[in-house]
Amino acid sequence: MLKNWRIVLFWALVIVVALWIQWWGSWDFPLQHQICGKGEAAHDCDSYNVFFFSARRLAETIDPWSVLITAIATAVVAYFTWTIKTISNRQLAYTRPIERAYMSAGGFWERQSFTTTSPTGHPVTGWTYTDNFELHINNHGKTPGRLLEIAVDFCDASAIPLIPNYTRRTNLDFIGPSTQSRPYGGFAVPKNLVNPVVYGRLWYRDIFSEEIHSSGFIQGLSRDPRNSWLIDPPSEAYVAWD
Repeated sequence: MLKNWRIVLFWALVIVVALWIQWWGSWDFPLQHQICGKGEAAHDCDSYNVFFFSARRLAETIDPWSVLITAIATAVVAYFTWTIKTISNRQLAYTRPIERAYMSAGGFWERQSFTTTSPTGHPVTGWTYTDNFELHINNHGKTPGRLLEIAVDFCDASAIPLIPNYTRRTNLDFIGPSTQSRPYGGFAVPKNLVNPVVYGRLWYRDIFSEEIHSSGFIQGLSRDPRNSWLIDPPSEAYVAWD
């Protein structure tokens, strides 16, 4: 938009100068005049357009100062370039935390669909729960996130470690913005746990930098797969995120 206004302004100035020259001539002011150099007689002087000659003389007048003028102009351009760069960097620093990916995780008992036949001979579809935990990943941000690693571990509610001991595994994937509950495979829940607790963490990057972010979770798994329960973690390390 700014560039278009500059073009309009340039042509507006050209039109204004042209109209002024026309006005100057319409009032019988001279447009051509004899201009003599040193040592020339009046009858030998050439005739010049007054405006063009004035522009040429102005250029000749400032020519000795051209190096200084160029240096000043370069300094001004450099200053404005630095200003624009500073403003852009500040804008990026403000925009990135708003636009970047924010990923989280949690999950449920894994469900499995089945098809059977009713007593009347009609097919019936449904689903049942397995003995596995299904991880679900969300991206609450406005841009994609690149998933790098995930960790899903289990313990009993009576023996939650003070500090989580994650079993990390590589899991490369892209999670689009506003993704909710994207499922990832089944993780076998140990059958010897009376009150199983699942905890985990994911590691990912956003599109703006090589910095690695992470997000953790912890939740209880009721033996009734339709229910789960909140866990008060023994340390913030379980739920800390960056």
